[in-house]
Amino acid sequence: MRGRRSKSRQREMAYNSNLKEEHTMRNINGLTVKNLTVEHMTNPIGLDVSEPRFGWKLESGKKNVHQTAYQIRLYKENELAADTGKLDRDTSIEVTAEGFQAEPKTVCQVEVTVWDNHGETASLEGCFETGRLGAPFVSGWAEPEQEPTPDSLAGKEMDCDSVSVNAFADQERDFAEFRPAQYVRIPFEVKKGLNLLK
Repeated sequence: MRGRRSKSRQREMAYNSNLKEEHTMRNINGLTVKNLTVEHMTNPIGLDVSEPRFGWKLESGKKNVHQTAYQIRLYKENELAADTGKLDRDTSIEVTAEGFQAEPKTVCQVEVTVWDNHGETASLEGCFETGRLGAPFVSGWAEPEQEPTPDSLAGKEMDCDSVSVNAFADQERDFAEFRPAQYVRIPFEVKKGLNLLK
């Protein structure tokens, strides 16, 4: 049993060693983009700027790696809305896509591609959703239809003294006008093809 366990343990250690070596080789031979942000946030919702700023980080197992160029593509509903093209710049903080103007209440996909000084390239995708961006807010109160209620004090006279001493304390009163608050329930029908409801 000891021999079997020992061989099994050796195979497991060899397998883990191979995985570690493969992972290390991928880091050495590859460039990675990570931590894509929009206005310093990850995949934000309710963004209140029309010209968002993007940021990202590079990761590589090689030494002396730095960015030499980048490209930003923006999509709305899977259609290309803006493309900076390849720009020979090393900037990766608060980068804007020149000419892009975000629309109110819109979901946008972002794709960032970078090149390094070793000729390698890497891409990363993210998304963001804009808020109202100054669009006027038009709405109304959602409230139940009020039903008229009878007043149990109708036809009775009250003055300041009677209010303070409760002149009707010995009279029967049904408090019919104080009905419980009504729930607001508005039924609606969801049709096919709906992707997002807010």
